Amino acid sequence: MTTILPPIEYLRELIRRKRETLGIKQWELAKKVGIQKGTMSKIESGKVNPSYAQLQKILEVLEGFEESERVEKFMKRCRPVGVQLDETVGDAVRKMMVGDGKGEYSQLVVWDGDEMVGSIVMSTLMDQPKEKRIREVRYGQPFPTLSVDASRSACKSLLYEFPAVIVTDKGKIVGIVTASDLWKAGE
Repeated sequence: MTTILPPIEYLRELIRRKRETLGIKQWELAKKVGIQKGTMSKIESGKVNPSYAQLQKILEVLEGFEESERVEKFMKRCRPVGVQLDETVGDAVRKMMVGDGKGEYSQLVVWDGDEMVGSIVMSTLMDQPKEKRIREVRYGQPFPTLSVDASRSACKSLLYEFPAVIVTDKGKIVGIVTASDLWKAGE
């Protein structure tokens, strides 16, 4: 059976992008990998042709850095945008479409006062009358929560299953992470 490996150029770019996203200097990565800083620079710029084994080792070291990266670095630090149970479907759609001036939302937290009781996505609202109260709509379970100290990989695993992850600090909700936040952070 033949193994098909990605082009070296692709792996070089992947290494450079991951390194920059994680805020790691070339010399830091080179030291962890066990090569000279100049060699790392030449690998990224295409001036040397490393072996696939060497590229694999670099990627493994980057994964180690990624494991240590915390959710707090790429989360939106804010009270997650949401709707109260007494608000209407029309209110929810407006919040999703207009957002908070920083962008639109594909999901909202459902609040009962200060307590998070559920979540709602646009597809849930599509066939609902805009006057209907959120409490009368079949909204979803609350988004999962993670501590600000959780790793990027833990957050990423949850985002495969849920549209958002709520971030807490000492039990208090302090932010939210979505898949688009990971993309913006260079995932």
